[in-house]
Amino acid sequence: MPSTWLIDACCLLNILASGYCEAILRSPRNGQVQDYTVAEIACNEVLYLRRGGNGEDADTHETVDLEPLFASGLLRLERLETVEETEAFVALATQLDDGEAATCALALQRDYGIVTDDRKARHLLASGTPAIDCVGTLELLKAWSDAAGSDPISVAVALRSIRDRARYIPPRSDPLRLWWDAMINS
Repeated sequence: MPSTWLIDACCLLNILASGYCEAILRSPRNGQVQDYTVAEIACNEVLYLRRGGNGEDADTHETVDLEPLFASGLLRLERLETVEETEAFVALATQLDDGEAATCALALQRDYGIVTDDRKARHLLASGTPAIDCVGTLELLKAWSDAAGSDPISVAVALRSIRDRARYIPPRSDPLRLWWDAMINS
């Protein structure tokens, strides 16, 4: 398992929306603390979250500030730097959105894992040579929940915040969807 993981824009928004971003990024997975990075192109897609809640202003956009995560070292910014990375990006951009294409190109060239919920990207990564390790939002949340021994109420609050602020609900085909359903209703 790689120790460095590139997070795409959608997963980063989900994690930010949870209200437990720092704890999630610090949580070990499979007994190891991971390093997280974001492709510059994907970072430019991380613009806002909804306020959430039940009020009239629930859909009001709140600007996302990633600087505290960069300053703390919990998240690093990665840029396409080599000809090979740029060529991989261009090839992938014909099939994926730019953020996912940059994330995948960097992972392929640098032997990083990827955190994405994008079905097309996951399919391309699973069928490629070499295959790239890929996890999604729920794997990170479950690892945080398990490692921290988080109480069910905190987990439920985090999942509801993701649903309301990032408008994310995992597909029924997600292996952890039953966990999501059980926890969100705690």
